[in-house]
Parts: sequence; C-alpha cells; structure tokens
Amino acid sequence: LFSTLTVDVGPDHRLPVLVLDTGPGERPGQGVEMAVGGVRGAAGAEAGMKGITFSAWRGKRYVTLAELLVRLGSSGLDLTWRVACDEMVDPRCAELERRSAGDGMDTLTLLSLTTPFLQLIDAEAQGSAEGRTVIVLTEVDSSSWEVRAADERVLGELRRRFPDATAL
Repeated sequence: LFSTLTVDVGPDHRLPVLVLDTGPGERPGQGVEMAVGGVRGAAGAEAGMKGITFSAWRGKRYVTLAELLVRLGSSGLDLTWRVACDEMVDPRCAELERRSAGDGMDTLTLLSLTTPFLQLIDAEAQGSAEGRTVIVLTEVDSSSWEVRAADERVLGELRRRFPDATAL
C-alpha cells in the first residue's frame, strides 16, 4: 500500500512524502518506510551557495557535526537548524529529527544534542536565517563532509581548518 502525504518543512515549504506500509500483522510504525524529497538535498539548490567537500576523518579522529558548528563561530549562532538522518545510528538522531519539525531548533540546542560525540552516517543539517537557508552541512557515508554556504567567508574558514577541502 502506498499513500502520499504532504509535510511542512518550514515556512512556505511543503514537500510530498511517499509512504509504503509493508504489510499487516506488524506493530504500528514497523514496516513503514518513507521517501522524502525534503530536508535532505533541498537547500543545495539555494541560489548563490557555493560548496566544499573534505574528509570526515583526521587520522583516527572523526570530525563531528558539533565540531563544524563550533567552527562556524558567530556566523552560526543565530541560525535555525533542521536535521535529517538517513541512518538512525544513535537515539539522538530521532531527537534531532523531532526537534527539526516545525520551527526547527537553535544552534545551541543542536550543539547540545550532538556532543560529546555523535558520529553520523548520511545526514544533513540546514541552517537558516530569516526563512532562507544559508548553510547546509551534509555528512556523506561517515566518510566526508560537504558544506554549502551563502557566505564564502564560512567556506574560507573551513578551508583553512581542513586543507584537503576541494570545491564541489
């Protein structure tokens, strides 16, 4: 059985969701998969955003979302965030998505949910200001980060910190 829902993902942003219920006899919520063309990937199309990519690993140390948030400095403090996790590798992933619904969450809330250590697999965090996406942090397969930003100074700072960064 397939059905289509429309989900609000922000002001003036509604996205179709295809829902597949895999069958009767399962617990409520079990066997339900959703394909969302929504939070993940939607903001990359924002006009004027440029991007970089770099390894998520520094030797044996993983670069966390929390570290990237701190590296944004004051440019990231007043943003509203929405996070989508393709793989729920930690209970905090569900909490990140729950708090992303509706109005999203502020930077300090996101930082508190991603520390002391949260390694993501295929996740995306969108930061917005005044209803406009200004930065997208995409974790790709726990191996690299892609960062798209409206402000090239943010990308410049990340290039200095992560010299292996290349343009997207």
